[in-house]
Amino acid sequence: MSAPAPPFTDRVSRNLVHRIQTACRLSVQELNFHRPARLLVGVSGGPDSSALLLALMPIAPREDWSIVAAHIDHGIAPAADRQRFRDAAHAVADRAGVPLHVIPVNVPASVARTGESVEAVARTLRYQALVQLAASGFAPGHPADAIVVGHTMDDQAESVLLHLIRGSGTDGLAGMSPTSVVPLPDTTTPLLRPALGLRRAEMRRLCAVAGLDPAIDAANADPRYTRVRIRQHILPALAAINPAIVSRLAALAGAVTVDRALLEQLTDNALPQVVLPPHALSHHEAAGPTHPPLARAGLSRRGLQRQPLAIRARLLRRHVLAAGGEPPDWNRTGALLRLVQRGGHRVQCAGGVVVEARQDRLCFRRDGARAP
Repeated sequence: MSAPAPPFTDRVSRNLVHRIQTACRLSVQELNFHRPARLLVGVSGGPDSSALLLALMPIAPREDWSIVAAHIDHGIAPAADRQRFRDAAHAVADRAGVPLHVIPVNVPASVARTGESVEAVARTLRYQALVQLAASGFAPGHPADAIVVGHTMDDQAESVLLHLIRGSGTDGLAGMSPTSVVPLPDTTTPLLRPALGLRRAEMRRLCAVAGLDPAIDAANADPRYTRVRIRQHILPALAAINPAIVSRLAALAGAVTVDRALLEQLTDNALPQVVLPPHALSHHEAAGPTHPPLARAGLSRRGLQRQPLAIRARLLRRHVLAAGGEPPDWNRTGALLRLVQRGGHRVQCAGGVVVEARQDRLCFRRDGARAP
C-alpha cells in the first residue's frame, strides 16, 4: 500500500495526527499482531471517523498495516440523509485510497421486535456488522486483526456521565479503553480507539484542513437521546464550574481503569475457587445448548461468600454477562449478593438472564430455559 499525499502540513494538524498515529501504533504493538496488521476502520462519513481514517493512512505502509473501511447504514434516517453519509464515507475512503464496504442493517425493525432503545439497538447491530465483516473483509482465511473506531475525548466524557447517571460501578466510570474488545457476547475481536485523546473540535479541524466536507448527523442534536441531553445541558453546566470538565472526566476514566485492572486480576485469581466443576451440571443441562464456560456449571455460593465483597460482585457480573445478560446495575448486583448470602429465591437480570440459588449452587440461565 502506498501512502497518499499527507493533507496535514501545518504544525497543529501534524501534532494531532501524530497523537492518533502513536495511540494506534501502541495498541497494535500491545496486541502483537502478525504482519501485516489488518485493520478495519469504521467510517460513518462524519468528522471523527473521517479524520481518523486520513490520520492513519500516512503511516500505514511504514507500520505494515493493511486498512479497509466499513460504513454501516442503520436504516434510521430518511433515505436522502443516509445517501449523504454514504457519499461522505466514499469520499474519504477514496481520498485515503482504501476500499469501503457498505453494510445495511435495519435498526427500526429490531427496535419494533425487541422494544429496546434506538441507541442500544443501533450500537449492537453496528458492532455485529463490523465483527461479521472483520471475519472476511480482507480475504478468505485472513480476518481483520482489529476494528478501529473514532471515539473522542468528548465521547469518553459523555460515556462517564451516562454511566454515572445510570448508577454504574467501576466498569462504567472507567469509560472506554483505547484497547479493548468489541462489546458483544462471545466476541474476542479487538477494538481500538486511537482518537480518545483528542477533542471532537480537533477532529473537525483535521477535516477542514484536509478539505473534507463530512456529513453531520442531525441525531447528534436530537434531545430525545440521553447522550444528546448530556451534551447539550449537563456538560455545559459542569463546564461553567470547571472549563476543563471534559479532560477531567477523561482523566477520571483513566484513573479508574488502573484500579479496574487490579480488580480484574484479583477476580481472575478467585475464579477457580468459586466455579463448580462440570459434573455439577444436571443431565439435561449437560445435554443442552452450550453456554460460555463461566456460566456453564454455575458458582458455589460458599465459595463466593469467602470472597471480598468487591470480588464477589465482579464474579457475579461476569457470569451474568457470560450467560448473555446485560451489565447489572448496583441495585441488581445487590439483589444478586443477597441471593448468594440467603438463597431461596431468584433474580431476574436485564437481557433475559435468570439467576437462581439451588443449595450451594448458583445457576445462570436464559429466561424461559428449563431450570435444573
